[in-house]
Amino acid sequence: MTKSIQELLLIDGNSIICRYFYGVPSRLTSDSLEVNALYCFTRFLINLIKRNINKYFSIIVLFDRTSNNFRKEILKSYKQNRPRPSENFFQQINLCEEVCDLLNVAVDYHKVYEADDLIASYKKLFHKHYKNSKVTIISTDKDLMQLVEDNVFFLNIFSKKFFNKTDVFEKMGVYPKQIADFLAICGDSSDNIPGIYKIGEKTAAKLLSKYEKLENIINSEEGKKKDFTPAILFKKLTTLKDDIQLNIEKFYKPNPKKEKFKNFLEQYNFIDLLDIF
Repeated sequence: MTKSIQELLLIDGNSIICRYFYGVPSRLTSDSLEVNALYCFTRFLINLIKRNINKYFSIIVLFDRTSNNFRKEILKSYKQNRPRPSENFFQQINLCEEVCDLLNVAVDYHKVYEADDLIASYKKLFHKHYKNSKVTIISTDKDLMQLVEDNVFFLNIFSKKFFNKTDVFEKMGVYPKQIADFLAICGDSSDNIPGIYKIGEKTAAKLLSKYEKLENIINSEEGKKKDFTPAILFKKLTTLKDDIQLNIEKFYKPNPKKEKFKNFLEQYNFIDLLDIF
């Protein structure tokens, strides 16, 4: 670590690629391979590197490849509401990883922990070594807003909205440090976390505004009238792990393999991206 990194960009790979895959029009290669998400992800990474080219920065793209997800050990129905994506989705994920390699952008994944947990852990590790530097988390997943703090920001690339601590409160009705409690209480349908029966987002936010955290709600008058104890289990699902053993080798500035990357763009007929690369 001979040079101080000004900013670390942590990218929730699956979240972003999934939104591209389902949310943008079809794009086929000459041999009829669907590459809509690959194209959008490639363009996104090129632009991200170009925007930051004049400073010392690092990018890590985190992917979900858990074979033994610890959250499913806690709640078997966790994420069971999600249909299995098509084979083409996984094919495009693999190609997006190839793009990262060609752009010399770091990637990581874990067999037990999810991308969100890796993001939390890399954020913590980075600030251990570069405590005054900026971290930007790029995702569409509101769970990751719990990581927002001084020098840590959340960017939704589809709404193009940056969130600091105040922005998170205005959006969610609670502060970042309360989001794990909030989702445990009102539930998270996208992850199949049920929450407390008949407690919605507004009520959960009001309770946390009054009592600050789940444990205080359980011991309050409201806690005597309604059983909030199941949320203790759900909080184990909504709280991100930030103590995964990682190393600092991923903190480096991207250095694209230009000729190989240009060949890749030509291979998949991303000719227009040659102009911005």
